[in-house]
Amino acid sequence: MYTITSVYILGVLMYVPIPFAVSQVPDISKFGVKITYPSDSEMVSVGELTIFGTAKSEAANNTCTVYADWNDSQPMQKATAAGLNFTEYGRYSYDYSTWTFTYTSKYHLINEGVNELTAKLSCDIGPFNVTKYDSVNVDGIPAED
Repeated sequence: MYTITSVYILGVLMYVPIPFAVSQVPDISKFGVKITYPSDSEMVSVGELTIFGTAKSEAANNTCTVYADWNDSQPMQKATAAGLNFTEYGRYSYDYSTWTFTYTSKYHLINEGVNELTAKLSCDIGPFNVTKYDSVNVDGIPAED
């Protein structure tokens, strides 16, 4: 659907189609991502760590994905959707209402000291991309023997 807008160019009235109406711009307040475990400043054992989180979106056609990173390392890694939307064939792989990600040696283990863990929600909505972030800093401590 196009909205027709009148524009004056060099004194000539022209009608220009605009590819979307202002009402089609997504309300970004309806999108978000949150790391629910671990919490900010929490002490965790060095090595592997699974984080948990939630995401909300108003995107149609399930166009959102959650990613995670460690200390801003690129590329970000895709989290595992863990939402409750099931079919007779299993869980929908795009329901990021809840999600998990495990830091392993395949990406990066938790180091001793401060580790910044970031989650990113990315939603492609037609000509728009909505991106939201949440980060926590955790303190890696050596595992007790």
